[in-house]
Amino acid sequence: MKKAKKELNEKIISLIFEINRLIRKKIQRKIRRGHLSFLELATIHYIKGKGKPIMKNIANHFLVRPSSITPLIDQLVKKKLIRRILSRKDRRKIYLTLTSEGEKMIEKELKKFSLNIKKFLASLKREEKETLIKILEKLNKNIQKK
Repeated sequence: MKKAKKELNEKIISLIFEINRLIRKKIQRKIRRGHLSFLELATIHYIKGKGKPIMKNIANHFLVRPSSITPLIDQLVKKKLIRRILSRKDRRKIYLTLTSEGEKMIEKELKKFSLNIKKFLASLKREEKETLIKILEKLNKNIQKK
């Protein structure tokens, strides 16, 4: 019985990695046409969702050192998609916010992303999608507890 459980867990892990890889690959192909990397798009999406995060927040979100985020932020500033805002209270803090060009771009890319996800899920029936949502929510909740 333990062997069967282990095999199931290994199959789930393999599928999670493979699905993640395939989605990123397909989306990256579409994003490249707009000259953005997947990480740049994810960063812009994070900034949009958080309002005015500092670079340390972004580094923590992506599980990297703040020094690793600096070149990424520099590129997004150079592309005029985000801007840095110095804190009036603490000069060491630099907030990040989207420019109007960044806002337009993320809305356009999120629409494309949504269409791609719809295509990926098109083979599932409504009940299967509802079951998938319940499973993913349960997994998410369980992972966040630990």
